[in-house]
Amino acid sequence: MPVLCDVNVLLAICDEDHAHYETVHAWLNKIESKSQLIVCRFSQLSLLRLLTTSAVMLRKPFNMAGAWRVYETLMVDERMIFLSEPFHMDSVFKAIVPGNPTAPKLWQDAYLAAFAISAQMQLVSLDSDHRQFRNLDLILLT
Repeated sequence: MPVLCDVNVLLAICDEDHAHYETVHAWLNKIESKSQLIVCRFSQLSLLRLLTTSAVMLRKPFNMAGAWRVYETLMVDERMIFLSEPFHMDSVFKAIVPGNPTAPKLWQDAYLAAFAISAQMQLVSLDSDHRQFRNLDLILLT
């Protein structure tokens, strides 16, 4: 089954200093070569943004060209695939976002959950907040 990668997993793959580098690489090493690890536009942009953020990269951020090189190196792995969002995703996205709370961080989590649900794939993340989404097949690496 294809697995959509949350940005926190992508960052841990790319950054040896990441707190979860070992955990994520242990999981990666168990993944078969024929498996599909999906990167969507949101995760791609988030990774590029984080790689160029000083606070995230322990004051050693990449410049824009360097961040692209890191991303391109990541995508050389035959398991990594870029995938555009499913056509019918908006209805799932709207349905899983609760109507009343004001929770700005929820948008990104709900987007990834809706993408994974719509495309019938798992989501791999380090963020336990994804547990709130029913029908999401979550791989939580902690």
